[in-house]
Amino acid sequence: MSTKKIWSRVISMVLVLALLPVSALAQYGADSTIDPHVVNEPKFEVNYVYVDPEAELLGLRIDRLPQYDFSVLGSKSVSSIAQAGEYLREQFEKREEAISVTVNNYQCNSQAQLDNDIAALQEALLEHTGIPTQGDYITRHLTTYGITGGLSGTKLTLNWTVAYKTTAAQEEAVDARVDELIEQWDTEYDIHELSDEEKITVVYDYICDNVVYDYEHLSQGSSYPLMFSAYGALIDGSAVCQGYSNLFYRLALELGVDTRIISGVGRGGPHSWNITQLGECYYYLDSTWDAGYEECAYFLLGSKAFLRDHVLDEEFKSKEFQKEYPVSEDDYDSDAALQETAEQAGLLNYFESFAMDEELTRLDLAKLVA
Repeated sequence: MSTKKIWSRVISMVLVLALLPVSALAQYGADSTIDPHVVNEPKFEVNYVYVDPEAELLGLRIDRLPQYDFSVLGSKSVSSIAQAGEYLREQFEKREEAISVTVNNYQCNSQAQLDNDIAALQEALLEHTGIPTQGDYITRHLTTYGITGGLSGTKLTLNWTVAYKTTAAQEEAVDARVDELIEQWDTEYDIHELSDEEKITVVYDYICDNVVYDYEHLSQGSSYPLMFSAYGALIDGSAVCQGYSNLFYRLALELGVDTRIISGVGRGGPHSWNITQLGECYYYLDSTWDAGYEECAYFLLGSKAFLRDHVLDEEFKSKEFQKEYPVSEDDYDSDAALQETAEQAGLLNYFESFAMDEELTRLDLAKLVA
């Protein structure tokens, strides 16, 4: 579900004027100017709950949020909405479950401005930054969250109660295993010296060879959230599609290759996969459907082939998203890309011998031209 959709629901249902006499309601309508000096100043209350859209589509049970006394826990003071977003992102990365942040000296002239600022906060919190543990990795590891609090005078306080698919300890285990894998790949392939295509190939092959689909826990829904997580895929070796795509996202970004998680419908049900950047274009990959097979049918495909049996969610069909992440219509041509790189590096003769020498591996050539 896009953040715009999420916050359109927030705006429509959770910002309520309170502590005003009935006669004053007309005066302080949605677009009225707020005077912080009046005796009965308006107070906006926030009461919102989000649930993971994929679990919701599957009809799975969503656990209820626990109750926290935020007056005891205290609130982090910041001076701007931007700082609030940065602080919240840090706490989400740490898998904190109770987070309170107060924006001091917050100047709000209308409810429309407040709505826009909260929407901007949500966008900043979940935006794709290219950092492996942020962006889609945070979004796709959320199960449920609730927001309470509101605006009083010039102080905007937001209390977040968050449930994740993984704990802080489980994410530490993922971090350690990711470090081990990269060290192993460095020894075997000198991974950081490879081309982006070769990096992606190493990651994709690892996932397809080492992760199996978690049919066992599928019927348990959100009572077993690890099946949706990178932890399930990497540590347990079993996950559903969201776990596969989370792990690919994490590993590809660790190696410096830009990647996003895409959701939609596949074979009649909710599904998720990835796009990854090679050159100026992005290409589709579906490690869930390629796992366990010797030949990969969904590796680095263009939109013409891939979207025959995958349907994008609306947010990924938008002109804005497609402009930022242009997906090639055609499948990735590995030989053509490698030949072009070899030619630019002055190694065209070496490339031509590659086609005739079975002992000369693509990895060898990629190392030379990387």
